[in-house]
Amino acid sequence: MLTRWRADHGEDLGACRVRRLMKAANLFGVPKKKTQSPKPVPVDTTLPDLVPRDFSAAAPNWVWVTDLTELKTGEGKLFLCVLKDLYDGTLVGWQTRARPTAELVVSTVEWALAKSGWQFGTRTIIHSDHGSQYTSTAYRQCLQQYGLRCSMGRVRTGADNASAESVFAQLKRELVHRCQFRTRTEATARINHYFMTIYNPWRQESRKLKLGN
Repeated sequence: MLTRWRADHGEDLGACRVRRLMKAANLFGVPKKKTQSPKPVPVDTTLPDLVPRDFSAAAPNWVWVTDLTELKTGEGKLFLCVLKDLYDGTLVGWQTRARPTAELVVSTVEWALAKSGWQFGTRTIIHSDHGSQYTSTAYRQCLQQYGLRCSMGRVRTGADNASAESVFAQLKRELVHRCQFRTRTEATARINHYFMTIYNPWRQESRKLKLGN
């Protein structure tokens, strides 16, 4: 600013004088927005990546991928957790909550185990990112209880869990961005209808066509 003043007026002004003149004229500068550096995320190196970007499975319930997303409603935020079977791309489970807790992902896993035809003893791989819900003790204990295998991609590498994130991209493109949810209950009902009548049937039909070809 001082260099420009000298070029325009040929005078030298110190910063203190500029501040005094601006204060007298009731002028204020535009401060630079402060940004916070992201806090380091603890990494559990003992958990392997059993799905090195190979988003396919030879049979149902062999490999599931899971993730969380945030949706807006008139009542506030709504969080959605999904479990996707890599065999045919269908969702074997999904749940919504007002908060993104470990209980949300645990209930989604248990719901999927009860509804998907999964049988105890099947060493299903469940692949996720390093979100706090998936590194929680409750989630680890849930997988251990049912004999499920835990897999995680690298930290801050979205491509390692791209198959799960693609579910949210399609949901938001075809439903969320086309409407406004007044309540969390309405949002949950619309999401349930979309997954049951549009998303899953389309995936199943696509799988049949591939097999037929």
